[in-house]
Order: sequence, then C-alpha cells, then structure tokens
Amino acid sequence: MRVFCDLDSLARERGAVKKWRRVCQAIDRLPAIRPAVAYSVGDSLTYWRDSAARLLAAWDAGDGLVASRRYLNVLHAVDADLTVQVAPVAVAPVRTPYDDLTDREVHEPTDSLRTVTVPAGGIGVVDVSEAFRLLPGSGDAAIIRITVEEASFPNK
Repeated sequence: MRVFCDLDSLARERGAVKKWRRVCQAIDRLPAIRPAVAYSVGDSLTYWRDSAARLLAAWDAGDGLVASRRYLNVLHAVDADLTVQVAPVAVAPVRTPYDDLTDREVHEPTDSLRTVTVPAGGIGVVDVSEAFRLLPGSGDAAIIRITVEEASFPNK
C-alpha cells in the first residue's frame, strides 16, 4: 500500500493523470456529502465516507481481507489516523471467490499481514496485488474506488 501524507502530495505525484485529479476532487467534496451514502463519477470512480467501523462492517468480510481486480481502493483518513492491515493477494488464501459484480474477493489473514497507519488527512492506495481490511478506530474515513485503467473519463 502506498501512503501519501496529505492530498497535496497525492496531487503532486499523480495529479497529471485525470483519474487521480478526480480522486482529489472527490476528497475535496467529502465535507459536503452525507455519511454512508455512495457517490460516483460515472462508473469509473465511486466514493463514500463514514466512521471506519461502519465502513468495515459495510464490506461484510468479517475478519477477512478484501481484494479487488478492476478498481484500486483509495483510503482517506478524514479526521483521525486510519489503521489498515494489508497482505499480498498471492499468499493470502481465498475465503470467498472473486465476484465480478462486486469486484471483490475475500482472503484469509496470513503471516505476511502488515499493519499500516494512514495519518489523519492522508491517503492510502491499495494496489490490486494487495488485500486489505480497515481496523475500527476513531474518526471518519472515506473509501474511493477508482478504475485501474489508465485511460479513463473520456466523457468528463
């Protein structure tokens, strides 16, 4: 998982690509959106915010780790540090097979599980080669799902 300490560092490193500019715009809009309501930009970016505990429950993966194939999971720690556990998909046993409709596969925790802290205001980008789970904590978090395709948003 790649961690950016703040929105500016994400914008500096990846802002030349339109999909990452859209991620920055979604993060800018978070204060104005209602918790637990999903928002989208077409079908290439979806986002929502809530408490980390409620976001964790919404994934309905129990103590499993979630992996995706078509979308990157971008985690934003809105107002408190966000603790995330991450493991390589290649070594984490599959608990629930991949579902093309949800773009999710649930994996078992493994010995290679590592804990990452996304600082308040920071952003963590979970690669498709990784499975993750949020740990309950204080404060709000946001999950932004962005297409893995590099050429996106042709109509935006």
